[in-house]
Amino acid sequence: MKPRCSVLTTGRLDIDHVAALEALQGPVTIDRRCEAPAELLATARHTQADAALLIGQPEIITGSFVEQLRGCGLRVVVITDLLAERERLRLLGVRSLPDDVPAETLAQALQEEGRTQAEHTSGGEVLRSAAPGAVEGWGLSSASGDPMPKLPPPPRSRGSQEIPKDTGAVPRGITAVWGPHGAPGRTTTAISIASELAIAGAQVLLVDADSWSASAAAHLGLLEESAGLAQACRAADRGTLDGPGLVRLAQTVRTAGSSWDVLTGLPRPERWAELRPRAVERVLHLAAARYSHVIIDVAAPLEHNEEISFGTSAPQRNSAAVSSLSAADQVILVGAPDPVGFSRLVRSLGDYAEAVPDGVAPKVVINQLRGEVVGRSPQRRIAEAWARYGGGQVGAPAIEAYLPYDRSACDTALRHGQVLAECAEHSELRRAFAALVGVTVPRRRRWGLKK
Repeated sequence: MKPRCSVLTTGRLDIDHVAALEALQGPVTIDRRCEAPAELLATARHTQADAALLIGQPEIITGSFVEQLRGCGLRVVVITDLLAERERLRLLGVRSLPDDVPAETLAQALQEEGRTQAEHTSGGEVLRSAAPGAVEGWGLSSASGDPMPKLPPPPRSRGSQEIPKDTGAVPRGITAVWGPHGAPGRTTTAISIASELAIAGAQVLLVDADSWSASAAAHLGLLEESAGLAQACRAADRGTLDGPGLVRLAQTVRTAGSSWDVLTGLPRPERWAELRPRAVERVLHLAAARYSHVIIDVAAPLEHNEEISFGTSAPQRNSAAVSSLSAADQVILVGAPDPVGFSRLVRSLGDYAEAVPDGVAPKVVINQLRGEVVGRSPQRRIAEAWARYGGGQVGAPAIEAYLPYDRSACDTALRHGQVLAECAEHSELRRAFAALVGVTVPRRRRWGLKK
């Protein structure tokens, strides 16, 4: 005899499925009939139900909503007569059935929907299905257990020109640019390395995932407040985002004879809740399958908002940053050399390890290096201080690069909405950013001298 299966349900179409299930007098019983999905979710958090049956209104069912139900230990089954919605739910890994489904079949689905998660899981990682019509990059079969699983590494697309594989080159894939509070130059670094890679011939997407103060669009002179990342996350949460759709949501930037794409950030910071973590993961996975290099500009805060998360599953404002860092193939940690900025940089190593315990070791970059705040031989002094305070930590990385201070070039670029390759082509700062990603910038020829 199958074990008892208690069900929470909401909604109704033409057929009374609750009465049909009860008439079977089997192990499936309806514990509570909720007025709305929100009530069902609240009830799920405080009961020991086994499954959730959602009837009608499939348009409100997103990956995040299903994830919350499954986080409460519930199997999820949806009934809808809309074929397009059943296909969308299938791509989210949700079992859906038509309204005329026999009660016996529905009861079996409510009892067995969760079994397929183990069948499609190996080593804790959900395997992708090759189901026809699956969304490009993360198609999931209807049997998939987690609606938003941790996705396997995507295939890397190739740019029109190979990037030199120097020691300091940024590898193909996802690179997150992060750093502590205090404006150490995260956005400038992200934009600069993205533009240098694009000029070298790579296919590049810049993602502004700063949920506190997105500014990549302003740096590049993009006046349209399109909130490209938020739109992509909404589509990903509904299971309707594919590779071509992602490209359509990105804005194309043309600099120094090259072009690259940008997913702009939030025009208003209060919209941070739209950047749900699993949706961000899906967007990045699709992006890595379409572009050879995905550069993410990430906000400084990583901590949880304890005041809104205690005892609840409330959204977290910093989840976009944590998700981006977790998905990254490489993390560039940008810090300032002044006493305040340097101490924040040292502490940020611990913050990163705590927030992203399984993350890659960051590449430490000192930006805005100048003798005025450090003293004579600033690079040597910073290296000594790092060896004593930062590099002395267990597993702490070494400083990979020192970027010179060039306030004039940065101000000019910001004023004109340009990148350094356009307004300060031969500056040492531009050359240092290019070297950071393994791109060599030719030096200016002097009159009367041979090359």
